[in-house]
Order: sequence, then C-alpha cells, then structure tokens
Amino acid sequence: MLKVVANAVPLCVAGVRDYLVKYGAPPYVVKLAGEMGQTKFDHLTSEWIFDFVSKPSNFSPATKIFIATSRYPFGVDVIISPAEKSLAKWIPGKDLLVFKTAEAPLAKVTLTKRQSGRFTITFNGKQLYPVTEPPPSISFSQLTSTFVSSPVHYLNSPLAQVFVRRNPPSN
Repeated sequence: MLKVVANAVPLCVAGVRDYLVKYGAPPYVVKLAGEMGQTKFDHLTSEWIFDFVSKPSNFSPATKIFIATSRYPFGVDVIISPAEKSLAKWIPGKDLLVFKTAEAPLAKVTLTKRQSGRFTITFNGKQLYPVTEPPPSISFSQLTSTFVSSPVHYLNSPLAQVFVRRNPPSN
C-alpha cells in the first residue's frame, strides 16, 4: 500500500504541473485589505468569485490579485461591489490587479474571462488597461521633484517618457 501511495504523489504533482502549463494558474489573492470569505473558481469558464469583508487600513490599504495572462489571453472583466469609492490599477508584466474599495461588511469580486479581441482589463465596466486616456500634462518641475531621489528610476519612469515625447531635445 505504501508503495502505491509513494508512486501516486509524483504523478499528482506532475498532473498539477501539466494543468498549469496547459491552462495557466487560476487567480488568487496576493494581499487582502480585509478578511477572506468564500472563493469559487469555475475551471471550465475561468470565472472567479470571492467574497471578503473589506477593512482597508494604513497597514493594508489595497488588495492585490494575481491574474495569469496565460489563462486570460484576452483579459478579464472585473466587477467589484460595492462599486462606490472603488479604484483599481493593472500592473502589466506582473499580472497584478491592485484595487481599493470602501469598508464594507461584504464585498464581492467577480472576474470573467474575455473571449476575444486584444488584451483588455475592465473594472466595473470601464476600461482599465490598455490606458485609453492621454497622459496628464507634466511640467519639468513636477517631473524632477518627483524623481530627484532616484535618477535611474527617473529615466525609466512613464512620467519621464511622457515628458521626453512632449519635449524632444532641441539640436
């Protein structure tokens, strides 16, 4: 009996690995501003729902969710309720959705897989990524005061790139 169990464990691990390679990882909470409730994931549709008690604090003001782009190649539609005072940001390259929501006894997040088109993230019905709004106007003084402490970060920052595009060097 022990030999059967010893042989079955590596096969189970290999099965999990094969699943992750073929379909990508399901979404999961990296950091939660509150207390976790129920979670439900449908492997056929890739819909993910989780409930939580929203308790943002100075220590943990935002919730972070990992959303594998390999599982969601066209992106996701994210609905958070209550929607009032909810803000979100998609961090490309890290596959993270970071959001803040008001304190609530029961908050609910629903991720629905997009079926076609280019990769897009929507948040409560509004397009979050790719960004469709033009970047804000930025003055040189705002730019330098923001990044004076870290020159390397300054050169590679999106704000610096916007400034350079809007103010090409003169010859």
